[in-house]
Amino acid sequence: AAMAAGKPQEAVEHYTAALALAPSHALHSNRSAAYVALGNYEAALADGEQAVALKPDWGKGYSRKALALEKLGRPAEALQAYEEGLRVEPGNAAMQQNKAALEQQLRQEQAQGVAALAELFGRPDLWDVLKADPDTAPLCSNDAFRAKIAAVQAAPAALSQHLGDADVLKAFQALMKAAMGGGSPFGGARQAGAQAAAEPTPAPEPEPEPEPEPEPELSEDQRKAAEEKAKGNELYKARKFEEAKACYSRAVELDPSEMTYLTNRASAHLMLKEYEESVEDCRAAIDVGRSHSAPFEQIAKAYARIGSAYAKMGRLEDAIAAYKSSLTEHRDRAVTQTLRKLEKKQEEAARAAYLNPELAQEEKAKGNAAFQANDFPAAIRHYSEAMKRDPTCAAFYSNRAAAYMKLGEFRLGLDDCDTCISMDSTFLRAYKRKVSILLFLKEFHTAIATLQAAKKVAPGDAELETSYQEVMAASQQFKYTADKEAQEKRLAKAQQDPLVQALLRDPDVRQLLEAGSARGNAKAAGEMFAKPEVKDKFDILLASGVVGVGGM
Repeated sequence: AAMAAGKPQEAVEHYTAALALAPSHALHSNRSAAYVALGNYEAALADGEQAVALKPDWGKGYSRKALALEKLGRPAEALQAYEEGLRVEPGNAAMQQNKAALEQQLRQEQAQGVAALAELFGRPDLWDVLKADPDTAPLCSNDAFRAKIAAVQAAPAALSQHLGDADVLKAFQALMKAAMGGGSPFGGARQAGAQAAAEPTPAPEPEPEPEPEPEPELSEDQRKAAEEKAKGNELYKARKFEEAKACYSRAVELDPSEMTYLTNRASAHLMLKEYEESVEDCRAAIDVGRSHSAPFEQIAKAYARIGSAYAKMGRLEDAIAAYKSSLTEHRDRAVTQTLRKLEKKQEEAARAAYLNPELAQEEKAKGNAAFQANDFPAAIRHYSEAMKRDPTCAAFYSNRAAAYMKLGEFRLGLDDCDTCISMDSTFLRAYKRKVSILLFLKEFHTAIATLQAAKKVAPGDAELETSYQEVMAASQQFKYTADKEAQEKRLAKAQQDPLVQALLRDPDVRQLLEAGSARGNAKAAGEMFAKPEVKDKFDILLASGVVGVGGM
């Protein structure tokens, strides 16, 4: 509603508040549009990229990203974003039109550039210029060279195709040099002997030059103010900030119409940790600058200095707003980088402020209640909120994995199990849930490897022993009951697994396979297989389908 009413800043605030409650690709997309309306294209790009990251198959996210890149003057990247968007939504008419418009714009710009260069070959004194240049003078009597120049003149738009010819390139350089007033088109200087050898061309009649504008005369006070500023700068460099501040203050009194005296004094305040005074001087400088038509760069510098003062005071929100105001006045790479760092710091501070282990446990309890009521989406929301409140608790990931399993989101559940185990390698329930998921996904060898790790955590656990036998049996049953295509797919995937590849290179495994072959030593194979560590390795390969019991 705020965007429809022409209030993009209000819209940004609403979208930001909504995102704080729940991440959403649509909200990031909408906020990107609002930022474009505000002219904050860096922020618009960041939201567009986030929309794409959250939902890669949604075309509008790519459109938002592309528009922001266009506004930032990065057309090649914008075109790539449109192409990526059309790959996921080939029928998106709006995106097709925007991409076509951008391509047309790029073609026009390219054509204009080529046409401007091609005009060099249309000048009436072309041959006089070429004869006067020491590089092309010897070529002018050559019929083949004249034919090449005629071909360029006949099709000037195709100039780029002819520049691969060394003679045409020399002609192009000679014409460029003449168009630039006789200097080298690449900034070099010809040797004096070569210049003397060229045939002189008649010097054109000098055009009358306008009378130079008289330099504005400074009043006595303005002259004294400039002197005070110069003294202040020297003192500032010597880190004598109090003395520098006094000089700048005298300059302000002598010439209150010059904003730089105020911004310089603000810098001295900043170095003296007088942050409020620094902000006050910068705001006064902005008022003075706007009323006296100061360059945008100076206004931008004042806003950036405000941002620096607020950052020193720990007022991140105010600092970010000031830096954004600076960028709306003038784009500066250093300011952009500082803004990104502050925004990241603000996000980290917000996350830290959000931490609350007690509330995390309350959310976990709500998640458990929702799980018991078979409301698995609600359970996932509560477990996710618990993670935000206390990201160090491994149990939350295990619980959410269980909820994901109930919804059939096995890959998400698998990720949560892995996270839980990485946080707490003794969390037995996470191992068991992971095995259940892997068994459903028919990733038998990974399930066996997981069970072997779990058995080290809980030796003698009966449930783990039973699961181990069930997975091994399931892997062999799959081998004999699945269709050929499914088996080939399983085998190809297993062969690409780094774990399987490492085991096939393992000396113990290679020795076991050799001993178990038709020409091997069955007794030696049996002795090796009796070693638990060798059996574990072989079980993983057997479950993967890469080896078989009868055909080692």
